[in-house]
Amino acid sequence: MSRGARTDPPFDRQGFSTQLGKLRDEKGWSLRELSRRTGIEAYRLSRIEHARSEPSLGELQLLRVALGARVERLVFGGAPTPYTPEEDIAALERLVARLRGVEEKP
Repeated sequence: MSRGARTDPPFDRQGFSTQLGKLRDEKGWSLRELSRRTGIEAYRLSRIEHARSEPSLGELQLLRVALGARVERLVFGGAPTPYTPEEDIAALERLVARLRGVEEKP
């Protein structure tokens, strides 16, 4: 299903961290509870949520599933909307392509 060309804003570590905390708070979960649901260590989640570290793509996927959020909401913010696996795969592919572009620059 093609929706035309799409341009996402660049990854913003602080914005992501804020959004992660907001989504976790909406669920009423502690870091330990999110850790239990994702399998990501609580200390690692704390570093991500305080913008001291970026999540790996695998961690991003675990967080997305646990929080029931679209990749685009988790990474770029925005209103909660239902998601489909196809839309999430497309969003992850765009994010990977963008991150690879950043890594390839000198």
